[in-house]
Amino acid sequence: MSYNKLMKILILFLFSLSLLGSVPKNLDLYKKVFKSYSKSKVHKTEDRISEFKTNKTILEAFDSSGKRLGFIREVNTSTGCNDGCLPVIFTLFYDSKGQFLRLISKEGLTKKDHEEFGDLDYLKLETIVRKNPPVFKKVGHPSEMVDAITRATLKVYKPHVIERAAYTTLRVSLYNQDTLNFINKTILKTTKN
Repeated sequence: MSYNKLMKILILFLFSLSLLGSVPKNLDLYKKVFKSYSKSKVHKTEDRISEFKTNKTILEAFDSSGKRLGFIREVNTSTGCNDGCLPVIFTLFYDSKGQFLRLISKEGLTKKDHEEFGDLDYLKLETIVRKNPPVFKKVGHPSEMVDAITRATLKVYKPHVIERAAYTTLRVSLYNQDTLNFINKTILKTTKN
């Protein structure tokens, strides 16, 4: 087969994909959680947490027969510290009833001084997210969680955060709560009727 013919086939294939809806850039990631993921519906939401207001979509995931598998929220944000912290990039997954399932970060989350999260940190973070510590509701700004001079996490927050990652823990928890609220009050409420 000639190069030109092969290119025409490729262009037609890509065009047909565009008609069907684009293939998500994180398809491999989505299939780690939803093995039979086939397509998704985009729901627009507000970004009430990040100062950049960039996390404005929640995906409703379906299999090839149209059965709802759950929900996905891609988040690309900051810790809110504005002090040389690395971006906080992660994906939240929810089951078909809107319950939190899992958090995955392909890029990896980091702690103070850019130390990478370990496996136990991710497990603890998922536990924290599930518990939704009430103490987080008292935080107006992430800097309130640490001592102004030493930057050490205040005692009241220590049991509820990943050590040396209070800001990241708070940010992930806030996005989880916001996403749960949107799924349950907007998407699921309208689909039950």
